[in-house]
Amino acid sequence: MKLISQKQISYILAIIILGLSAYYFIYNWKSVSAVHWWENPGILSIHIFLLLLTFILFVIGWYSILITTGSYVGIKVAGFTWLTSNVGKYIPGKVFMVAGRIALLSQFGLRKSVAAGNIIWEHVILVLAAIPFSLFILFNDAGDFSYKIFAATICVLILMLSIALNPIIIQRLINLLLRIFKQPSLEMVLERKAIFKLLSLYLLIWIVYGLSGVTLAYAFGFEGRVPMLLLFNVYIFSWFIGFISMITPGGIGIREGVLILMISPYIPVAELIVFALLARMTWIITELFGVIIGFILGNRLSPQKL
Repeated sequence: MKLISQKQISYILAIIILGLSAYYFIYNWKSVSAVHWWENPGILSIHIFLLLLTFILFVIGWYSILITTGSYVGIKVAGFTWLTSNVGKYIPGKVFMVAGRIALLSQFGLRKSVAAGNIIWEHVILVLAAIPFSLFILFNDAGDFSYKIFAATICVLILMLSIALNPIIIQRLINLLLRIFKQPSLEMVLERKAIFKLLSLYLLIWIVYGLSGVTLAYAFGFEGRVPMLLLFNVYIFSWFIGFISMITPGGIGIREGVLILMISPYIPVAELIVFALLARMTWIITELFGVIIGFILGNRLSPQKL
């Protein structure tokens, strides 16, 4: 009953957020209709290409984690399990995404505890790789990137390197959290070199995703009106906040709200709403396309072939 009420609250919040956006969208229709984002199809094509590349890199990252932890599956299995399970992200709490990926991996011989451990490592590395970009936002002062931002970012990068050189620290922290939630501890410890490589790969993933936001901003004609370095980091930061949020399915409304709030000093809200909605739409379309690809891969696979 508790789970049902949480779902209902999450969907109600999502509906409220989307409803308020729709109201503002309609109320400011003249301003919204003046945004001719479709006039730059070439730049929009680059935006879509970078999104596709982001998903490809996510699959490669997931495959790399599986191989690094000794889960020797093929790239097709990695693509199938990562892409298909993304449907579960749109159920509050992302429980079904995690459970779905674990269930899919178990069909290919991976024990559930090992599959869960791989997912935990993926999320930990994903969060660590997002920290430098988040610091640019947290220490930003009205778009003026002072020495504090760069100093803080360098300090965190040094911290990330320190953690990479001492992976046992990560495992102890994870196991501490798992014990608090009465879950089994991680069975595998990643080597220093492996974590460093994975962090580098996920930094690249965030950079590619951030560039997809920048290209979309150019399609809207935002250049010269907002610092592109700020928008680049805000785009990543808003996705990150939406990803870790458990309030709404798929971070719907959270990601858009953070994006609009942090860019509104530079761009009118009406234009930002269109920008955020189009960013969400292209992401969902790309994600659903990935789900279809995942199902196609799944239909061509069987446990006996591995």
